[in-house]
Amino acid sequence: INSMKTEKVQFELWCAQCAHNVWRKRALATLRGCHAEVGVRASKGHNPPGRTSLDVFRQRVVRDVSNSVPKRTNLRDEIATAAAEHAPLLGDASDIKVIEKIQ
Repeated sequence: INSMKTEKVQFELWCAQCAHNVWRKRALATLRGCHAEVGVRASKGHNPPGRTSLDVFRQRVVRDVSNSVPKRTNLRDEIATAAAEHAPLLGDASDIKVIEKIQ
């Protein structure tokens, strides 16, 4: 039974990784196309596409520590939330179909 639980956790992690790869591929393609803009100061009200794409690869450090055990969330909800956050990178209908298939 423990091995079945472990396999389920591994499958869920793999699904999340596959979903993240969809917008990471688009972000990488954007960075390749506009690499000259990365590192340039943005003017007010103008966020270059390279900056948004670069943020996809950054892992933010969160120092908040909760004093309770977090509630388990559904994998589908987590993938849908992450996909909504990265919606500007999911321009193709094929990308959205892949995300729906993973969910």
